[in-house]
Amino acid sequence: MAKQTVTRFKTLPSLPVSLRRSQCVVYKKELLLCGSDPESECFSYNMIRKQYKSICSYTKMDVHCVTDVRCVVADVRNNNDKILNDITLLSFGGKSNRDKNILRMYYKSVWDDDGNWNVIANRAFNEWKPLVDERNNPIQMERGQNDYTGARSLIGGSKNHLLFIAHPPKDISVFNLNTFEYINRSTFLVDDHVQYPCFISRRENSNQKKNEMLLFCKKTGLLIEYDEDRNTFQGHRLSVCDSIANLNDYAYVRVNDNNVLFFGGMDFGKWGNKVHKYSIEEDKWTMFEHTLPIPLGSGTA
Repeated sequence: MAKQTVTRFKTLPSLPVSLRRSQCVVYKKELLLCGSDPESECFSYNMIRKQYKSICSYTKMDVHCVTDVRCVVADVRNNNDKILNDITLLSFGGKSNRDKNILRMYYKSVWDDDGNWNVIANRAFNEWKPLVDERNNPIQMERGQNDYTGARSLIGGSKNHLLFIAHPPKDISVFNLNTFEYINRSTFLVDDHVQYPCFISRRENSNQKKNEMLLFCKKTGLLIEYDEDRNTFQGHRLSVCDSIANLNDYAYVRVNDNNVLFFGGMDFGKWGNKVHKYSIEEDKWTMFEHTLPIPLGSGTA
């Protein structure tokens, strides 16, 4: 593993509230921060203005989505961005003894100046509502079976209709967002307990029937291949460097089709401040010389 020099970090404005394990979605020049444990407020951070604005909050009915550390993903099946300048978010989560409903938010930028984003074409924006079927019944992923605390998820499939969920103890599930049913539940053949992993698509916007995903958690590194036609998984081992092998619950972000950055992470109850880079094409790790000014973890974007 190589070491690499990096420019020092810049200090940005403080968050309006303390966020822990907040799920983030990048939308244009905004970073959408969707609640945390136990904070229920959702915010938009404008990367140009370097300011925050409140979006909404999870209601008391949906508080389990926050306290159980939910997943948030962008639903791009019917991307209306070019028409209504909005993005659709899905939120779900829950412990093994909880029913798991899916919430949906049609988000329109709170930074728009037109003042007409509350309702457009009979669509309510910027509030979490249950995802419902054609008969207006809330979609329930399952009734208290699997534990989704510390799960990570991503959207894939040939039509962006498949929700892949990596969750404890060592499992991956595939939920069809068109039919609202699970089509595959498989188990990783690994030693580590898979909770708060790094879980990302190998390539952005692939839209193919063969999906490739990367998963890292402690000593586990996997390239996961899913064949949509056969509904089967294959796994291939990836390298994990010694300085990150005891960690999970890192903050991470893919910066292009080749590199993933890891910030901090949890090691036996203690947060770290190291910064790592993983090269997807080379299967190679780099640890940067400079460290974070504060310990960090539990963030995705």
